[in-house]
Amino acid sequence: AALYATIAKNIALSNDWVNLIGDGHDWLDKPHLPFWIIASSFKIFGINDFAYKVPAFISFLIGVLYCYQLTKKLYDTATAKLATIILLTALHLFLSVFDVRAEAYLTTFIVAATFHLYQSLQHKISWHIVWAAIFCAAACITKGIFVLITIAGGFIIYWLYNKQWKELW
Repeated sequence: AALYATIAKNIALSNDWVNLIGDGHDWLDKPHLPFWIIASSFKIFGINDFAYKVPAFISFLIGVLYCYQLTKKLYDTATAKLATIILLTALHLFLSVFDVRAEAYLTTFIVAATFHLYQSLQHKISWHIVWAAIFCAAACITKGIFVLITIAGGFIIYWLYNKQWKELW
């Protein structure tokens, strides 16, 4: 957490939004989006603990809402409530919100992209595909392009399980 905060602080103070600097040298380990979000929060609220943690917490709450909506579309309200409770009590995600790691953002982006892709498949022509693309892009610049395997894999498993061969091909 201290390293993430330091990198975001360097961005906020130097206004260099391209280069990630940690421990006095280039930090090439992670994509930029989590640091940009935290640095933006530092710009708004000042450099403090609240400003560091609030974006991850808000992102987590948005992810919970998307989880509820997606599960409600796929199943029913009772299952959506249960899925939401499971997500809310997942220890690793809960720790990621308060220790601020990329997972808090990544979970939201993956669930939101999945929800909007599912909606776009239901409506064929809709703005959901644009939102899905935005959330997929956000997921990619949070953790890397391989995160798209998670999203695509979910649809492939869903189509196989439901024997929806037309969608699969």
